[in-house]
Amino acid sequence: MTKKNSRREFLRHSGQVGVGAAAGVMLWDRGARATSPNDRIVLGFIGLGGRGTYLALGFAERDDTEIAYFADCNERTLPSRLKTFARSGRPAPRTVTDLRRILDDKSVDAVVIATPDHWHALATVWACQAGKHVYVEKPMSHSPWEGRQMVAAARKYNRVVQGGFQNRSAAYNRHAKKFLEEGRLGTIHMVRVYNQKLWPNAKPVPDSPVPEGLNWDMWTGPAPLTPYNVNYHRKWNHFWRFSGGDIINDAVHQMDLARWLIGRDYPNTVYSVGGRWAQDGVFETPDTQVAVFEYDKLLLVFELTLYS
Repeated sequence: MTKKNSRREFLRHSGQVGVGAAAGVMLWDRGARATSPNDRIVLGFIGLGGRGTYLALGFAERDDTEIAYFADCNERTLPSRLKTFARSGRPAPRTVTDLRRILDDKSVDAVVIATPDHWHALATVWACQAGKHVYVEKPMSHSPWEGRQMVAAARKYNRVVQGGFQNRSAAYNRHAKKFLEEGRLGTIHMVRVYNQKLWPNAKPVPDSPVPEGLNWDMWTGPAPLTPYNVNYHRKWNHFWRFSGGDIINDAVHQMDLARWLIGRDYPNTVYSVGGRWAQDGVFETPDTQVAVFEYDKLLLVFELTLYS
């Protein structure tokens, strides 16, 4: 099979490849491990934090992929990620600190984006423009407008863009969906989704020099440029400029799963209330939040607390 055919095969099976490797919850035919080197999907990984490294190890278990690049704007991160990846027994990827080096390489078929939320949209649009298919971690985007640009880019450049909602692939969730589809719970009019955890607020710390090896301008990317602060760098998901808080950074999994289980896509209306009320500190996004999704004769109610 030629490389061109391999790309067509990727388009046809991208859902299985992306979700299965990312989550480790979908079984695949081990016969795929006999794939010819010329028939492998060549991947570049963008963002090598904990999640990006986990995804790389998952894809390394498939012989029908070749991991060609690791990109991270913190060059001090890359050696340890290569050491971890070496346990897979696969050849070491090339390391770069600028994701655009991956996009410039025409041998790369697809990218896996596991950056902080504020980079998801721009990296996806750039990848589509460069002819790459995309697996992008949740949330798909930082805002609705960004999400629309991602959809437009995928359509314009005829690329596959898949979001990281791997919970749909877990066997126990598929059994639950079948149970509901058989009508064994009757007609459902109310669904409640909870996301409750203990996540203490952070104390203020002064801005500080950028750590050696970190390209802070690149890390900030499309977000407003701001002086380096360790809270921004390490706890970015609690600041509006980098994220939308826990509702899009984690609870999006539970809400997506609930919508899928009940077979509903777009609600008629959505509203949300909440705030940062329970704990003092520097975090901006809500620690208390409720969102209501209204469908025809059905409500999906989401509740978030970060202190219980």
